Amino acid sequence: MFTSSVGTLGALSPLSFDFNVSPDGNVGISTTQPTTKLDVAGTLTLRPASDKALDIKMASADTPPAGSESTHSTPTGVHAFSASNMTLLAQLPLAAFGGSAGNDCWGYTAPSGREYAIFCMSASTAWVEITNPSSPNIIFTHAGPSSAWHDVKVFQDHCYVVSEGGQGIKVYDMSAIDLGTVTYVGDTTTGGSTTSHNVVINEYSGFLYRVGTSSGTLVYNLNQNKSNPPFTGSWNGHSVHDAQVHTYMSGPAAGKEVMLACVEDQGMWTIDFSNKANPIVLDTVNWPTVGYSHQGWLDQNEQYYYVNDETDETGSGLDTTTYVIDVSDPSNIFLVSTFDNNNPATGHNGYVTAGDLLFEANY
Repeated sequence: MFTSSVGTLGALSPLSFDFNVSPDGNVGISTTQPTTKLDVAGTLTLRPASDKALDIKMASADTPPAGSESTHSTPTGVHAFSASNMTLLAQLPLAAFGGSAGNDCWGYTAPSGREYAIFCMSASTAWVEITNPSSPNIIFTHAGPSSAWHDVKVFQDHCYVVSEGGQGIKVYDMSAIDLGTVTYVGDTTTGGSTTSHNVVINEYSGFLYRVGTSSGTLVYNLNQNKSNPPFTGSWNGHSVHDAQVHTYMSGPAAGKEVMLACVEDQGMWTIDFSNKANPIVLDTVNWPTVGYSHQGWLDQNEQYYYVNDETDETGSGLDTTTYVIDVSDPSNIFLVSTFDNNNPATGHNGYVTAGDLLFEANY
């Protein structure tokens, strides 16, 4: 329950009513079952009936948000999303791409410093320049297999897309992207199954890993041929849903190329891929409420791996929970702690930035 403080609302000024926000984002005034969104032009400040400090502002494009409050600024013509201390700069609708559903994205920074988003959809992949994030520009779109699942990663000036719809690895040359050109090179289909759920690249070593295939984890050498990387090895110990492959710079595993693997209902595993012909499982870790170990990412200090479990919220009644695994010694990994966000959303994907911020995309 919130009380309102509104400077003007048509001919009414000011107001004090009970506000209720439903799970689907509808806002009701003096009703506990709202059926429509609240459309605000200008600024609406909501304060809880208690003394707890909370400000939520919904500002129009002409009303800049205040500096330290929880804010959401919505450009003209853009759908409003609730937010805290973040500002939505632009939005491209699926119709602009000719797509029906989006499923993954990655990024590429050209040698010039210009930045691009790579956006996977149910039957295509698109490249969008976001150097000016307030004015994104679609550069190129290319058709791919039809599937609800695609994944994309980058190595140097090449891009690699996989899908559960097949066609192996779709390879793209981005060396002329600043000139508006992305070149589709072809498909790499060696190694076994042509379907993949995810693609993983160790940019330090130059090896690509296809995971979530019916042929196990498949490894390719990008150093030999970026346009058609040769198949170099595989591992069939268990189905890996997603992973990060990292070459340790220090500690007990210095110099080793280790897969930090999210292994579905088996928790999180570390696998030594230094010898592509003979991968070795180093250790495994589980947690009491393990449901479906979905994805994780390593911090900048090679110590903690942050894991999302996709079904612990629905299966165990948890709020969105992140599992913190100590992987400083990949032969002796263990659960350090967990944290949640007091929200029932399903944990899905998280990434750690160079500034040691963890960004999670949940649903």
